[in-house]
Amino acid sequence: MAELKAGGLAILIKSYNPGNTGKSVTTEFIVQPMEYVDTPSGAVFTNHSGRLCWFITGDVSTELNGVVVKGCAFAHPEQLLPIDGEDFKHEGERKKELTI
Repeated sequence: MAELKAGGLAILIKSYNPGNTGKSVTTEFIVQPMEYVDTPSGAVFTNHSGRLCWFITGDVSTELNGVVVKGCAFAHPEQLLPIDGEDFKHEGERKKELTI
């Protein structure tokens, strides 16, 4: 199975904002607990979760101090399912093995 990596694609399989669940996102970088991030919109996010999470971008939104910020959010690793990577790299080899 593919792993989460910076710049990779993932499906947000679980979200605190139900409207984000099922969306395709890009995992930008890991954010440590209490680390802050300046977003492209000028908002500042702080990871208050006590665990590391990913800063993600895409068709997602989050609420920050009562204001909806669109285009980015935080997500814990277990909330993300990677959809790019090595998953199908050896598919041709498996077919070859089945026919031999």
